[in-house]
Amino acid sequence: GHFGSQDALYTSNIIKIYTVAVVAYGGVRVIAPAFYAIKNTWYPALVSAICLGIHVSVAGWFIDRWGVNGLMVSTVSSSVLNMILLFAGYQFFVGPLHLLKLAWASLKFSFCAAVMALSLQVYDLAVNALGTGRVLQTVLMFGTIALGFVVYMVCAHLIGISEVETVTRILKEKLG
Repeated sequence: GHFGSQDALYTSNIIKIYTVAVVAYGGVRVIAPAFYAIKNTWYPALVSAICLGIHVSVAGWFIDRWGVNGLMVSTVSSSVLNMILLFAGYQFFVGPLHLLKLAWASLKFSFCAAVMALSLQVYDLAVNALGTGRVLQTVLMFGTIALGFVVYMVCAHLIGISEVETVTRILKEKLG
């Protein structure tokens, strides 16, 4: 099929919205296994069912207002709610989460995600300045993705996110 400039714009808008969901997805992926470790499978399942129900209920409303971007807003919103409910349940079923430490780490990750999202704005500027040819858009999209990765990693390194050092070390080992 044909992937035109409008398709690229839709894709970049979805990626911009999706950057917010990365934190929520990460939180869910980290916290849900704690419930399984204590043999509590019903709470994460219940939370997932509630969030899916809310997502299905509001997705149409968001889509009517914002098109395909509305679907992403609904997805992100239900994902954030999923994370919040799992964190609340963790406090009740497992124990304290050391929320200040977690909030500080989340703030640092979110800051880097925001800086990355700002850097991704270069795609729209480049397309407007250079044109909308298919090959050019593909090169610009891959370049923008690479730029976003580098910007995130540099930001994370500069503000002291220790996991970046681990990722950098692993990448260096893999690449030689």
